[in-house]
Amino acid sequence: MNRVRTSVLALASVVVLGAAACGGGGSGQNVALGVNVAGNKMTPDKLSARQDDTVTLKVTADKAETIHLHGYDYKFEMKPGETQTKTFKADKTGSFEVEIEDSSTHLGELDVQPR
Repeated sequence: MNRVRTSVLALASVVVLGAAACGGGGSGQNVALGVNVAGNKMTPDKLSARQDDTVTLKVTADKAETIHLHGYDYKFEMKPGETQTKTFKADKTGSFEVEIEDSSTHLGELDVQPR
């Protein structure tokens, strides 16, 4: 009976360790992303993260405007030269538009890939 219990515990350990190695543990990385908005352009215009990452997004703009990250529905109420930061869990996958809210000007995307 002791050999059976040891075998079951060993098998359970392999399953748990295998799931963690394949990303089944659900833990993401800390990802720092920074963008600069000048006029109607965002640099860089393509941002990426993976599901379950903790994303820290820093936005700097050259004029007063509202920058909106769709899907996650975060708005950055910008003043000229100011940097604003938001930190969030990337719990949704897909491509999410970043735009100047008042003029609906497309600036770029945040792509969140499944883990």
